[in-house]
Amino acid sequence: MLNWFLQVNNVCFTEEEKEACKPIIAYIIDLVKMSRATGVESLVKELEQTQNLFLKTGVLLVTYGVEPSSIKHMLTNLILADNCSGKSLLEKLLITEGILALEQGENPKLVELRLLAMLGEKYLPS
Repeated sequence: MLNWFLQVNNVCFTEEEKEACKPIIAYIIDLVKMSRATGVESLVKELEQTQNLFLKTGVLLVTYGVEPSSIKHMLTNLILADNCSGKSLLEKLLITEGILALEQGENPKLVELRLLAMLGEKYLPS
């Protein structure tokens, strides 16, 4: 993860951008918990209510059974094609890592730590 994050992300994010992304982390954790409890297919109905097309795309790729490396490749291409920066870039990087963790069936606490670590050490639980 780190090599990819550093390659794609040649900028430093502001504290405001990091804080603004905390709700997306919470939402991703909710999706991971739901997936573990009721299966990844249950997320499709949940995501009908979100306006985040990037997140919807990632979850759909998981439900279609796409390999993790292909998911990462497709989502990375979307990030690069959109020429994202700032909060938008950080949000999409967080979503990408969350989707890959969701696909692997990782523990929600581990996913939370992984995503918070992307914001920096001060965001980790003490």
